[in-house]
Amino acid sequence: MFGSGVLDTAIGLLFVFLLVSLLVTIANELISSAMLSRAKWLQYGVARLLGSEWAQRLYAHPLISSTTSSPPEKVDNKLPWRGGGPSYIPSRSFANVLVDLVRSGDTTLQAIRLSLQNALDTARDKQLPLEDLTPALMDAATPYSADAKALSTDIAKLLGDIVDRDKVSRQWLSQL
Repeated sequence: MFGSGVLDTAIGLLFVFLLVSLLVTIANELISSAMLSRAKWLQYGVARLLGSEWAQRLYAHPLISSTTSSPPEKVDNKLPWRGGGPSYIPSRSFANVLVDLVRSGDTTLQAIRLSLQNALDTARDKQLPLEDLTPALMDAATPYSADAKALSTDIAKLLGDIVDRDKVSRQWLSQL
């Protein structure tokens, strides 16, 4: 074809390897779809990453639970490889749900937001100049500063735990 036996052989091998890899990928996808194993492994990975309590809260969130017709708690798990819940969670949805869980799970952020909103409403009603708005907002947030610092420490600890679990998982996988 190209006049070179080596080049023809290399192109032929390339196409054979491409065809075989596509066939193996299709077979893998068919098997994992039939057994619903992808959802199980995703659930396992999320539980290892976040811990079981946070994973349950994540899967119970409407943004995640609405992505599948069979939530994890309603799946008949007689077969060990079958999982429930979604087989894929987009990264943006995962991040949004985590932020929402952290925000809604603590009343401190809600109290701070309400206090700051009241300060802004008062400043608007009194038509305070911009220079007076900053001290008003600082005064509104001062009672919650210790709570906010504790909350930020908790969030940092949670993120640190996630990073540590990820490092351990990567080390474990590299040893395989």
